[in-house]
Amino acid sequence: MANQMNIQDCVQNGFMLYKNNFVLLLLAGVIALVLSMFSFGILAGPLMAGTFMIVLRLIREPYAKPMVGDIFKGFELFGQTFLFTLVWVVIMIVGLKIISILPVFLEQLVGFLFSIVVLVLSQFGIILIADKKMSFRDASMAGIKLAQDQFPYLFAFTIIWVLIGSLGSILYLVGVVLTQPLAFCMIAYAYLDLFNGQGNVRQQ
Repeated sequence: MANQMNIQDCVQNGFMLYKNNFVLLLLAGVIALVLSMFSFGILAGPLMAGTFMIVLRLIREPYAKPMVGDIFKGFELFGQTFLFTLVWVVIMIVGLKIISILPVFLEQLVGFLFSIVVLVLSQFGIILIADKKMSFRDASMAGIKLAQDQFPYLFAFTIIWVLIGSLGSILYLVGVVLTQPLAFCMIAYAYLDLFNGQGNVRQQ
Protein backbone atom coordinates (compact mmCIF):
# COMPACT_ATOMS: atom_id res chain seq x y z
CA MET A 1 0.00 0.00 0.00
CA ALA A 2 1.24 3.51 -0.83
CA ASN A 3 2.33 5.94 1.84
CA GLN A 4 -0.26 8.42 3.07
CA MET A 5 0.28 11.70 1.29
CA ASN A 6 0.92 15.01 2.98
CA ILE A 7 -1.00 17.51 0.87
CA GLN A 8 0.52 20.59 2.49
CA ASP A 9 4.08 19.39 1.90
CA CYS A 10 3.34 18.48 -1.72
CA VAL A 11 1.92 21.93 -2.42
CA GLN A 12 4.62 23.84 -0.54
CA ASN A 13 7.50 21.84 -2.00
CA GLY A 14 5.97 22.16 -5.45
CA PHE A 15 5.88 25.95 -5.12
CA MET A 16 9.47 26.01 -3.85
CA LEU A 17 10.78 23.81 -6.67
CA TYR A 18 8.96 25.92 -9.24
CA LYS A 19 10.31 29.16 -7.79
CA ASN A 20 13.89 27.85 -7.65
CA ASN A 21 13.80 26.64 -11.27
CA PHE A 22 11.36 29.11 -12.78
CA VAL A 23 13.07 29.81 -16.10
CA LEU A 24 13.75 26.15 -16.93
CA LEU A 25 10.25 25.02 -16.04
CA LEU A 26 8.63 27.98 -17.77
CA LEU A 27 10.47 27.25 -21.01
CA ALA A 28 9.55 23.56 -20.77
CA GLY A 29 5.95 24.56 -20.21
CA VAL A 30 5.96 26.83 -23.27
CA ILE A 31 7.39 24.08 -25.48
CA ALA A 32 4.92 21.51 -24.18
CA LEU A 33 1.92 23.78 -24.62
CA VAL A 34 2.82 25.07 -28.09
CA LEU A 35 3.74 21.68 -29.56
CA SER A 36 0.69 20.03 -27.99
CA MET A 37 -1.57 22.66 -29.54
CA PHE A 38 -0.02 22.50 -33.00
CA SER A 39 -0.15 18.69 -32.97
CA PHE A 40 -3.81 18.70 -31.88
CA GLY A 41 -2.83 16.93 -28.65
CA ILE A 42 -0.98 14.07 -30.32
CA LEU A 43 2.33 15.09 -28.72
CA ALA A 44 0.84 16.00 -25.33
CA GLY A 45 1.60 12.64 -23.71
CA PRO A 46 5.33 12.42 -24.52
CA LEU A 47 5.82 16.12 -23.74
CA MET A 48 4.20 15.69 -20.33
CA ALA A 49 6.46 12.68 -19.75
CA GLY A 50 9.51 14.75 -20.67
CA THR A 51 8.43 17.53 -18.33
CA PHE A 52 8.03 15.05 -15.47
CA MET A 53 11.50 13.66 -16.22
CA ILE A 54 12.94 17.16 -15.78
CA VAL A 55 11.00 17.77 -12.57
CA LEU A 56 11.95 14.42 -11.04
CA ARG A 57 15.60 14.97 -11.82
CA LEU A 58 15.49 18.40 -10.17
CA ILE A 59 14.10 16.79 -7.02
CA ARG A 60 16.30 13.71 -6.90
CA GLU A 61 19.62 15.19 -8.04
CA PRO A 62 20.18 18.51 -6.23
CA TYR A 63 23.32 19.36 -8.19
CA ALA A 64 22.10 18.22 -11.60
CA LYS A 65 21.34 20.81 -14.24
CA PRO A 66 18.68 19.48 -16.60
CA MET A 67 18.35 21.23 -19.93
CA VAL A 68 15.09 22.38 -21.44
CA GLY A 69 15.79 20.02 -24.34
CA ASP A 70 15.42 17.10 -21.94
CA ILE A 71 11.68 17.46 -22.44
CA PHE A 72 12.10 15.60 -25.73
CA LYS A 73 13.28 12.48 -23.87
CA GLY A 74 9.60 11.80 -23.38
CA PHE A 75 9.41 10.82 -27.05
CA GLU A 76 11.26 7.64 -26.14
CA LEU A 77 7.96 6.65 -24.52
CA PHE A 78 5.73 7.98 -27.28
CA GLY A 79 3.59 4.88 -27.74
CA GLN A 80 2.61 4.32 -24.11
CA THR A 81 2.13 8.01 -23.28
CA PHE A 82 0.04 8.57 -26.42
CA LEU A 83 -2.19 5.59 -25.66
CA PHE A 84 -2.58 6.64 -22.04
CA THR A 85 -3.56 10.18 -23.00
CA LEU A 86 -5.92 8.96 -25.74
CA VAL A 87 -7.76 6.50 -23.48
CA TRP A 88 -8.31 8.97 -20.64
CA VAL A 89 -9.29 11.85 -22.93
CA VAL A 90 -11.90 9.59 -24.54
CA ILE A 91 -13.20 8.63 -21.09
CA MET A 92 -13.45 12.30 -20.16
CA ILE A 93 -15.20 13.31 -23.39
CA VAL A 94 -17.68 10.43 -23.38
CA GLY A 95 -18.49 10.95 -19.71
CA LEU A 96 -19.09 14.67 -20.14
CA LYS A 97 -21.21 14.01 -23.22
CA ILE A 98 -23.46 11.68 -21.24
CA ILE A 99 -23.66 14.17 -18.38
CA SER A 100 -24.71 16.91 -20.82
CA ILE A 101 -28.21 15.39 -21.01
CA LEU A 102 -28.82 16.50 -17.42
CA PRO A 103 -30.52 19.81 -16.57
CA VAL A 104 -28.04 22.70 -16.74
CA PHE A 105 -27.74 23.23 -12.98
CA LEU A 106 -26.95 19.53 -12.49
CA GLU A 107 -24.77 19.24 -15.59
CA GLN A 108 -22.27 21.80 -14.31
CA LEU A 109 -21.95 20.28 -10.85
CA VAL A 110 -21.87 16.65 -11.96
CA GLY A 111 -19.56 17.51 -14.85
CA PHE A 112 -17.09 19.21 -12.51
CA LEU A 113 -17.14 16.31 -10.04
CA PHE A 114 -16.75 13.77 -12.84
CA SER A 115 -13.79 15.69 -14.27
CA ILE A 116 -12.08 15.77 -10.87
CA VAL A 117 -12.62 12.04 -10.38
CA VAL A 118 -11.11 11.28 -13.80
CA LEU A 119 -8.09 13.42 -12.89
CA VAL A 120 -7.80 11.68 -9.51
CA LEU A 121 -7.62 8.34 -11.31
CA SER A 122 -5.28 9.42 -14.08
CA GLN A 123 -2.98 12.15 -12.73
CA PHE A 124 -0.07 9.81 -11.90
CA GLY A 125 -0.24 7.78 -15.10
CA ILE A 126 2.18 9.78 -17.23
CA ILE A 127 4.73 10.15 -14.43
CA LEU A 128 4.56 6.37 -13.77
CA ILE A 129 5.23 5.71 -17.44
CA ALA A 130 8.07 8.26 -17.46
CA ASP A 131 9.71 7.08 -14.24
CA LYS A 132 8.96 3.36 -14.04
CA LYS A 133 8.49 2.68 -17.77
CA MET A 134 5.08 1.14 -17.14
CA SER A 135 2.66 0.30 -19.91
CA PHE A 136 -0.34 2.60 -20.24
CA ARG A 137 -2.55 -0.18 -18.87
CA ASP A 138 -0.38 -0.83 -15.80
CA ALA A 139 -0.05 2.92 -15.14
CA SER A 140 -3.82 3.30 -15.34
CA MET A 141 -4.42 0.40 -12.96
CA ALA A 142 -1.84 1.75 -10.50
CA GLY A 143 -3.63 5.10 -10.45
CA ILE A 144 -7.01 3.45 -9.92
CA LYS A 145 -5.68 1.28 -7.09
CA LEU A 146 -4.10 4.29 -5.41
CA ALA A 147 -7.36 6.22 -5.66
CA GLN A 148 -9.16 3.37 -3.92
CA ASP A 149 -6.71 3.61 -1.02
CA GLN A 150 -6.55 7.40 -0.65
CA PHE A 151 -9.47 8.92 -2.50
CA PRO A 152 -10.30 11.76 -0.03
CA TYR A 153 -6.68 12.99 0.03
CA LEU A 154 -6.27 12.73 -3.73
CA PHE A 155 -9.62 14.41 -4.36
CA ALA A 156 -8.63 17.40 -2.20
CA PHE A 157 -5.15 17.56 -3.72
CA THR A 158 -6.52 17.43 -7.26
CA ILE A 159 -8.97 20.25 -6.59
CA ILE A 160 -6.08 22.39 -5.33
CA TRP A 161 -3.94 22.06 -8.46
CA VAL A 162 -6.99 22.32 -10.74
CA LEU A 163 -8.00 25.58 -9.07
CA ILE A 164 -4.46 26.91 -9.50
CA GLY A 165 -4.66 26.00 -13.17
CA SER A 166 -8.06 27.65 -13.42
CA LEU A 167 -6.57 30.88 -12.10
CA GLY A 168 -4.00 30.66 -14.88
CA SER A 169 -6.68 30.18 -17.51
CA ILE A 170 -8.09 33.59 -16.62
CA LEU A 171 -5.07 35.04 -18.42
CA TYR A 172 -5.54 32.56 -21.28
CA LEU A 173 -2.34 31.03 -22.71
CA VAL A 174 -0.02 33.25 -20.67
CA GLY A 175 -1.58 32.09 -17.43
CA VAL A 176 -1.65 28.44 -18.45
CA VAL A 177 2.04 28.59 -19.32
CA LEU A 178 2.74 29.99 -15.86
CA THR A 179 0.61 27.54 -13.86
CA GLN A 180 1.04 24.28 -15.77
CA PRO A 181 4.66 23.66 -14.65
CA LEU A 182 3.63 24.39 -11.06
CA ALA A 183 0.98 21.68 -11.24
CA PHE A 184 3.62 19.26 -12.56
CA CYS A 185 5.88 20.06 -9.59
CA MET A 186 3.07 19.46 -7.11
CA ILE A 187 2.07 16.19 -8.77
CA ALA A 188 5.69 15.02 -8.81
CA TYR A 189 6.01 15.56 -5.06
CA ALA A 190 2.72 13.76 -4.49
CA TYR A 191 4.02 10.90 -6.64
CA LEU A 192 7.20 10.65 -4.56
CA ASP A 193 5.18 10.88 -1.37
CA LEU A 194 2.86 8.07 -2.40
CA PHE A 195 5.15 5.74 -4.32
CA ASN A 196 8.78 6.37 -3.35
CA GLY A 197 8.93 8.42 -0.18
CA GLN A 198 9.20 12.19 0.20
CA GLY A 199 11.80 14.03 -1.87
CA ASN A 200 13.68 17.05 -0.66
CA VAL A 201 13.25 20.47 -2.19
CA ARG A 202 16.09 21.30 -4.52
CA GLN A 203 17.89 24.43 -3.41
CA GLN A 204 19.89 26.68 -5.71
